[in-house]
Amino acid sequence: MSDLDDNYDEDYRKLRDLIFYISIVIFSDLLNLKDNDND
Repeated sequence: MSDLDDNYDEDYRKLRDLIFYISIVIFSDLLNLKDNDND
């Protein structure tokens, strides 16, 4: 049971990091779009 929990925890961390990274990329894109509108 412990191994299963460890695997789940690791997968969850990877998924969280991925979502965090994607959020930053999307946020950066939105900022770039705003900058382009000003230009």
